[in-house]
Amino acid sequence: MEFHVLQFFMLKYFKGIEELFENRKHLVWFKDIKEMMELIHYYLKNENERKEIFENGRQLITSNYTYKAKAWELFEYYKKSILLFPEYLHQRYTKIT
Repeated sequence: MEFHVLQFFMLKYFKGIEELFENRKHLVWFKDIKEMMELIHYYLKNENERKEIFENGRQLITSNYTYKAKAWELFEYYKKSILLFPEYLHQRYTKIT
């Protein structure tokens, strides 16, 4: 019996995934079982392409989806909120104290 390891990210498509990742660059998505099986057979035969997708996805995830990156994103969001709505924040937080 022969086993192959597909070392890359493959998952079922869901609405909005294209806003996070680029298909066949960072990962591969499929819409049904038939397409999944076709993609598995394709990537078993195309090892270099599979490895490139894996590496692109790994780099994207490790650089953009870390706690540090998400904390920085949250900080930037709040910083923009303060700049856009300073009077709302002033009113809200002066009532609390």
